[in-house]
Amino acid sequence: MKEEIARIMKLVQDGKLSPEDAAELIDAMKEGVGETAQASVTETGEPKKPGAGIKGLADAIENLGKNISESENWQEVGRQIKESVKKGLEHAKVQIEHVKKTGIFGVAETKDVELPLPSIDGKVLKVEGYSGDIKIVGGQPEGKVAAHAMVRASDPEEAKKKLEEYMLIIEESDHSVIIKQPSISGLSVDLEVAVAGKAAVEARTHSGDISILDTGMSARVSSHSGDIHIKNVEGMVEINLNSGDVTLEDSKSSDINIENRTGDVTLRRTEGNVNVRTASGDVRLMSCQGGTVALESVTGDINVDVAAPISKAFNVRTVNGDAVVSIPEGCDCRVSLSTLNGDTSCDIELEDKVKSGEHVTGRLGSGTGNLDVSAVNGDISLKQRTVIYTESAQD
Repeated sequence: MKEEIARIMKLVQDGKLSPEDAAELIDAMKEGVGETAQASVTETGEPKKPGAGIKGLADAIENLGKNISESENWQEVGRQIKESVKKGLEHAKVQIEHVKKTGIFGVAETKDVELPLPSIDGKVLKVEGYSGDIKIVGGQPEGKVAAHAMVRASDPEEAKKKLEEYMLIIEESDHSVIIKQPSISGLSVDLEVAVAGKAAVEARTHSGDISILDTGMSARVSSHSGDIHIKNVEGMVEINLNSGDVTLEDSKSSDINIENRTGDVTLRRTEGNVNVRTASGDVRLMSCQGGTVALESVTGDINVDVAAPISKAFNVRTVNGDAVVSIPEGCDCRVSLSTLNGDTSCDIELEDKVKSGEHVTGRLGSGTGNLDVSAVNGDISLKQRTVIYTESAQD
């Protein structure tokens, strides 16, 4: 519609159309687009099938552009648009009743499948291509996979036919056990996986929440949307998420790498090197320790509670947000705190302390490591850790 409005404004500038007629025509166009999207009907007056409204709206805009280019009777064009909208509204109730019966997303059929899971000993458990929630739990008496599959379609017959095609796919190779989802339109599967003993886990999915609990080895997750919760793992942790919250708990890892575009990131009682980046969301480290740390947030607050003295590189960056860092006694590092637009506060006595505006530098111990906390728009605060982190204080 932007193109048509631009044409109308050009005709006004050329003196071929009065401003009053232009305003009336644009109002009619907006009214027609907004209401036609909710009341789509066929030429015979019957309600269109779900999804037909979008195509009908595109066709209407295309025809409207043709009318605009060929007609100079702008009042007549506007009247025709309004009459078309009125005709659609007469059948809106019928369309609504149709949606109530079939649902906005069609009808759904479900199916439950359960299969034994082959031994994971020395192999990697992979889950690929899923839309739906996934829960993987280690340390179980026996391995098994339970799937709750749901297929949506425009009518019950089509949904049943698609569901008959679904099967739980488990493939085993020398190095991995893979659980796959078949390519069926409208399919969503909730998966529960019980693992006997420990397992390294890799999950690459499209949407849905993911839980990886007590698997005791490395975890790698890549997903477009959904919350991710990982607890009690060891080894490398890698998470790449487009939208959703990430929580990692009670884990000892050589490296923790988390990239989350939209959503919060929370680490509780973790050990190891940490690298966290988020474009929009808060970052929280609670009772964490060990290794080098790099935390970055474009828009969001960063709150850090460090359980062990800092003696390596510890960097906190936020563009739009506050940063609060609580550290224990015994840290051995140089300190730099700075913000361009905000306040800087330091409750800890620093050696060789220098304050210039909102930039504070100093030293703790001999200055072996480096603690650097900065913001562009936000307050910076460095505090002494005085209480032990508990579950009641986790939020």
